[in-house]
Parts: sequence; C-alpha cells; structure tokens
Amino acid sequence: MGMGCQSLEWSFDALRRKVMFRLTSSNEDDEWVAVGVSENGGMKGADMHIVKEVESGVFVVDDAFSMNKERPVSDTVQNIKLLDAKRDEDGRLVAVIERDVDTCEKDDLIIESYKQHIICASGKLDMDGNVDYHGRHRHSTV
Repeated sequence: MGMGCQSLEWSFDALRRKVMFRLTSSNEDDEWVAVGVSENGGMKGADMHIVKEVESGVFVVDDAFSMNKERPVSDTVQNIKLLDAKRDEDGRLVAVIERDVDTCEKDDLIIESYKQHIICASGKLDMDGNVDYHGRHRHSTV
C-alpha cells in the first residue's frame, strides 16, 4: 500500500490561469501517484489527477473524481496535461501535471485560494491496471 506522497509542490500562473503540480510517490514500488482538490480534505467529492506507470517508463494521467471513499471514476472530458513523468534516483515516481484553474467541466472543481485542501496519495495498481486502495496512509494539506 502507498504511504501518501514523498513531496508535493504547486505553482500558479496568473496570466495563463493554470496550476502546475509536481508530486513524488512515497515508495520506489508505487505504480501511481495522485493529487486532488478537495473541499473537505478527503476523497468524497474530490477532483483527482492520477499519474500511472502502465508499463516500464510509460506514464499516463487520468482526470478523475470521487463521489465517495471509493475508486475514482474517470472524467468524461480529460483536460489534465502530463508535462513530465519519470522515476527519480531512488526509484520513486515523479510527475509534473498542469490544469486550468477553471476547466468549465462539470466533474472538475474550480481551484480557489484558501477554500480547498490539496490531497495526495500513491500506491499500487490492481491486476486490471486500476488504482488500488492506498490504505490509511495519505497526505492532506491546505
């Protein structure tokens, strides 16, 4: 099971109205790492961006949401850009993604200052390549 994120950084480009996230998984054997925007600090109602290593050195990003404490569901409109993904010198998954502050899409939350939590988790994929439960260990910050 994943242990949250080793690190999470973000920056805001006011001119382009974009947010960039740089996240690193906790363990060298993690197969996915995710960052989310949550109004309550948890998964329920969260807008999530999940980077998965689908095969060695091949990474994809999934724009998803979660209505409850369950596996996130992919958004109909995928509007997250994967800028970079790789393994660091310790083998952890490192990803850089970008999204609009307001995507105008029903499954995405508008990112607003001081109103939401940024959540992060990492872990393994199940046998079908889906995100598996990260366990009780995850990271949440304001």
